Amino acid sequence: IFYGSLGLPPERVQVEDRSRTTYENAVFSARLPGIDAAKPWLLVTSASHMRRALATFQKVGWNVTPYAVDFSTGSRTPWTEYSLVRGSRKWALLLHELLGLLAYRLAGQA
Repeated sequence: IFYGSLGLPPERVQVEDRSRTTYENAVFSARLPGIDAAKPWLLVTSASHMRRALATFQKVGWNVTPYAVDFSTGSRTPWTEYSLVRGSRKWALLLHELLGLLAYRLAGQA
């Protein structure tokens, strides 16, 4: 429905829906009919996730160009406004991505 609303014919849309990890997404997407991972592709994902996703897709053999979205920055830094809750969420996201990248590298997936 979403892609149709953008004018993309439904028969041109393929969805990989079996993956549970970034690595599986890269591998399973390459197996979709008519997909050639060696051709140029745009890798669209959250800015916080891009480093791990890019390393993983390239390791599997995808020819990807990164396109980061969903940035968590603002137009200004209010030095007088602090939030322990928001700060801890940002640290948790950072740790999640760093540990994921380390785990993928140790497993040879990134």
